[in-house]
Amino acid sequence: MNYQDWMHKYYPIGAAAVAEAEGATDLVLLEHAERKWTGLDAATLDEYHIGIVRNELFAEVGGEPLYVLMINDATCTLCIRHLNEHSNHGCESCPIAIARHGVPCDSIDVEHEEMNSPFTIWCEKRDTQPMLKAIRDAIQFVKEHQGEQNG
Repeated sequence: MNYQDWMHKYYPIGAAAVAEAEGATDLVLLEHAERKWTGLDAATLDEYHIGIVRNELFAEVGGEPLYVLMINDATCTLCIRHLNEHSNHGCESCPIAIARHGVPCDSIDVEHEEMNSPFTIWCEKRDTQPMLKAIRDAIQFVKEHQGEQNG
């Protein structure tokens, strides 16, 4: 397995294409994020022979490093929709932030005694579980409140 297989399985469509697609709901954006973050698990990256330098995924092709993907707001459907489109409001409209009591994924939830944000934990420790929990909590929140948003 190689980086192309990883891209096909975990990031087959770019975040911008998903976020800007007509009719793409927050649930669709969250599912894209969940798929990507599932693939960012250290064991999974190892399986596909992908390394990480800072927030950049690299593969070795012909003995040379090949850039695969940067993990940042440009590769996040939710950031593209909620941060970049509504930059004067920051992440307030992001379902992850809403499900995290108004705290974005890259900020510490002091009220709930977090020591680090989910995104920072991945950046520093390569632990995807806090981000996946935040995404899955947001999926549950969106599903529970769909009627309120559509009605």
